[in-house]
Amino acid sequence: MGLKKDTLSQGHRKAIGFSDSGLVLPDSLVDSALDETSQLNKISAEKGRSRTLEHFFTNDRVELLKDIPPHIVKKAWFTMAHALLNPGAQILDAGCNTGEMTYVMAVLNPSFEYIGMDLNPALIKDASAKYKRPNLKFQVGNIYVDLPENTYDLIVNSFFLHEIYSASFYNDRLIHLALEKQYKALKDRGSLLIRDYINPTPGEYVQLEFTDKIPSGDTFETLSEAELLIWFADHARAKAGNEALSDSGFFLEELPPNYPRTRLFRIPAKWAYEFILRKDNRQKMREELSKEYAFYTEQEFRKHLRGLGARVSYTAPHWDEGFIKARYTGAMRLYKEDGTKLGPPPSNYIFVARKVAENTSQLVMERRTSRARTGSVYIRSVRDEKSGEIKDIVCRDTEISEVLPFRVTPDHKLKIYLHEDVPRGLVNSVPRSGVNLDGRKWSGHMIEAIGVSAYDMNRLKEVGHAELEKFLVTHVGVSPSLDAKLIEGGGFYPDPNQIDERVVTYYYRVENYHEQFPVKETLKDTEGFSNPGVIREFDAQEVLNAISVGFIPASRLEVQILALFQMMNLKSEVWSDSPLQLSEVPVEETLKINDILKQYSLSDDRFKAVRGSAGNIRLVQSVFVDEGRDQGGGMAGLAARDLEFAVPENGTINTAVVMPLVKNLNGEVMAGVVTQYLPVPQRYSGTGQILTLPSFPLPKEVTDIEAAKFYVAEQFKVKPEHVARMGESYFTHIGVTPHRIYPFVVTDMRGFYDGFTHGVTQVTMLKDLWKLIYWDNHDSFLKVAAIAFQHLMDSDLSLKHSFDFKVADAAQKASVIESSVLSYGGSLTSSSTTASSFSEMSSSENQGSALKSEKSQIADVRSPRVPL
Repeated sequence: MGLKKDTLSQGHRKAIGFSDSGLVLPDSLVDSALDETSQLNKISAEKGRSRTLEHFFTNDRVELLKDIPPHIVKKAWFTMAHALLNPGAQILDAGCNTGEMTYVMAVLNPSFEYIGMDLNPALIKDASAKYKRPNLKFQVGNIYVDLPENTYDLIVNSFFLHEIYSASFYNDRLIHLALEKQYKALKDRGSLLIRDYINPTPGEYVQLEFTDKIPSGDTFETLSEAELLIWFADHARAKAGNEALSDSGFFLEELPPNYPRTRLFRIPAKWAYEFILRKDNRQKMREELSKEYAFYTEQEFRKHLRGLGARVSYTAPHWDEGFIKARYTGAMRLYKEDGTKLGPPPSNYIFVARKVAENTSQLVMERRTSRARTGSVYIRSVRDEKSGEIKDIVCRDTEISEVLPFRVTPDHKLKIYLHEDVPRGLVNSVPRSGVNLDGRKWSGHMIEAIGVSAYDMNRLKEVGHAELEKFLVTHVGVSPSLDAKLIEGGGFYPDPNQIDERVVTYYYRVENYHEQFPVKETLKDTEGFSNPGVIREFDAQEVLNAISVGFIPASRLEVQILALFQMMNLKSEVWSDSPLQLSEVPVEETLKINDILKQYSLSDDRFKAVRGSAGNIRLVQSVFVDEGRDQGGGMAGLAARDLEFAVPENGTINTAVVMPLVKNLNGEVMAGVVTQYLPVPQRYSGTGQILTLPSFPLPKEVTDIEAAKFYVAEQFKVKPEHVARMGESYFTHIGVTPHRIYPFVVTDMRGFYDGFTHGVTQVTMLKDLWKLIYWDNHDSFLKVAAIAFQHLMDSDLSLKHSFDFKVADAAQKASVIESSVLSYGGSLTSSSTTASSFSEMSSSENQGSALKSEKSQIADVRSPRVPL
């Protein structure tokens, strides 16, 4: 039977199995959640507010944005998702131009104060008349002379710096001066946010290949793209009103084509990038010939920002899926000079730099290998008595639980307390096996839930409120509200196959706002650095936004927050810009989740401790340094410590986790899942059975996201267009390993019926996975399943209904979602089972490698040259 393509754009809740009856939560958790909710309702009632905690979604925001193009709304949201600020923050939008995006940012973030500044009085006059909000004003200003020092919490440069560079006749000293003036205008701990284009490696040449299917016309408007490139090579950098051939243009050489009806050119990488950015708007191309979009490399941006004394918190290339599909896919290809295929260039770059004081950490990184061995991380091995396979397991002498204090404001906003600036040098460990596929980098100062000793948290379950309050004030620093209870949430396995840890989440309610303060308790895996970080209050929705754009590379924090939204009967907003087109297939038999839950209750102790090891994990110990600027402006080491961590012996640090999604003939969404027996869950729950998603290491030949996408397609025997990214990459357990997960979705399961399943043993209804979202499970399963719900759910509370009509003409008809905000809800379960550690299963140290796994023979996944 052929595959039928259909759309889920209607977003019927029935299609993904939701009904008015909902889902049943465990009694213990329901009681705790109801107690907390009833207390909050009582307090609300006493203050004259509604008795319900139902999240209201006012139509005011929809009305205010109804005339704004959807791409501007998404651009404003995406930009502010990289800024986690306190209410009342002062924000400057430098070079605001028409003020349209400044206005949208002000609408989306009413608790912040915005100033739009531009040098053009006419633009500012029009913006002031057109865009009015109580938290927004516009002013004429010159960033070189009109920025008072120590004034702003955030300065936004959205595609602004390249305008300065071009207007100054390509003077990069003015860019450096602009950044210096802006940096001085920041308050302490304020941030610069730059979104712009970057220059590929200077002096690097690439090959650009076009299809030649459409003949070129005689006019500029009808030139083929290959002929347009030739024209652009002659006229780029021409001064306005003067396109005569003088000092304009760049090198371009046409090479013999590799295939019929294609054309191939050798071109500087910078100008290939500039051409791809401009080619689809020919009028603008002619108007902006004198401009250079890409001027600094990523390294030059980082160097200048760090030279100012800034902590470069985050840098990342961004690939806009719509941009790539419209301007690149199927129309052209990029190659290195040796013929290796390159992925599409990023549509822009993000830089976030924080103002920090002298002798304050700017970067935490691996410096050199250590000659010592502390033994804080070690390997134990077990054998699966059913299969005979030996598995290595990474163990630590530390067990950690995570705590999320929270409160709900009078206007029903969920606030949470998190640990900010946690020193995590492993994000900047030296590459050993595999490359950074998506190019995202951090300073090593992360945001996490508050870590507390698991032993202490277990003990607190039975104590009274007075003792609970005393402990939380002493160790967490945030006092609980009167009669608040400690609520145990779900358990998470960072890696149930090879990391011997289960992280349990605890929640408790606080009454009032707490000012930022230094962390009270430093755990073993973060001690020894110059600053252990701070505890401060965050808006929970803003943290979800930051996670969704990759600013916070967390696996479980997203699920922890979503669970809290559900407990408090609040709805989070989820923005998505990745349309999913699902195939419709006949499904004869599905996996019933209730059967899996029954299996979880059966004991299975197949994994037994053995001597030796499988040899697939290597422990490394290195010196990590904490660097900052001294009073003389030079870089100085502020602290250093040894860290021991694990890396794959034969594989790479990159793993693809894939959720196959299709629709059955009734229109219900089905997910492909894997039932496995893994060693770590056996220790905690008495059985190793666990539900996971298909996953596999990405080989070393996969060097970018596009290559990873093609590799996933190859594993599932589907076309690449049926593979999409399911969110940004994240670390499995940054305290133990630099291992990263790259989530994907496959929307065609034809391979399942042809016998190519890559571990997909059965399919189940997506609605049923909801019952396992907060069960003790693999971090990656929980996160990717949660993302799937975010992509596929819809609600009348969604902004989707107001934005969809604007993008209908441009979007594919068979799309699930486009430029939308969706509601999210969920269920929560918990488990408190404990057992002996793997360190107790064997009394001897490893005696070397008893069993070496054979190296898998992986084909070269670099795409060969094939006709477009």
